Formats: sequence, C-alpha cells, structure tokens
Amino acid sequence: MIGERIGDLRRRKNMSQRQLAAFLSVSLNSVSLYERNLSTPDDDTKVRLAKLFNVSMDYLMGTSDQETPLEKITPHATLLYYENLPADARKELVEFLKYLKEKYKV
Repeated sequence: MIGERIGDLRRRKNMSQRQLAAFLSVSLNSVSLYERNLSTPDDDTKVRLAKLFNVSMDYLMGTSDQETPLEKITPHATLLYYENLPADARKELVEFLKYLKEKYKV
C-alpha cells in the first residue's frame, strides 16, 4: 500500500522518481523499489515523505484515507477523535486538559 501512495503523491506533486530520490538522498532504484512495494523506506524517510507531501503518516502507510495531518484538522473535527477514544483514554484526556488550563491560566 505504501508504494502506491508514494507513487500517487509523487505524481500529484509533478515530481519524477529522480527528483524524489534526490530529495530523499536515496538512489533512483530505491524510489522505484518503494513504489513497487519491493522495499520499504526506513522510518526517517517515511516522516520526510509525509512532510514533503503534506499528508498524515497514517495516510502514507495506508492505514487511513484521511490525508490531512492531524495538526491541520480544525478544532471541531478533533471532537470526532475524542468520541472514538475508549473511556480510559477520554478520562486521561480530560485530566490533561485540566492540567493545561491550570498551567497556562486559561
């Protein structure tokens, strides 16, 4: 899945495999192997790819169809993530928000 995403994102950005290879400081062959799912980029390269293409890591890895990185999602949309959390995680999040409110006096 990651190979298809890399190829699609590269083409959308109008980059050649050679340009992407230069940006990542890898060989042209490495990019070709990534896109054909014959090799997987290391974690640092995945992060660089997500930043370059301005997509979430989940999207790049194929575990989500949500392209937008979480930090670019509107505050209202974050409520959707809260609602999907297990009860223990919600409780932790509420406690953390109380801590931040106290710390920053808001």
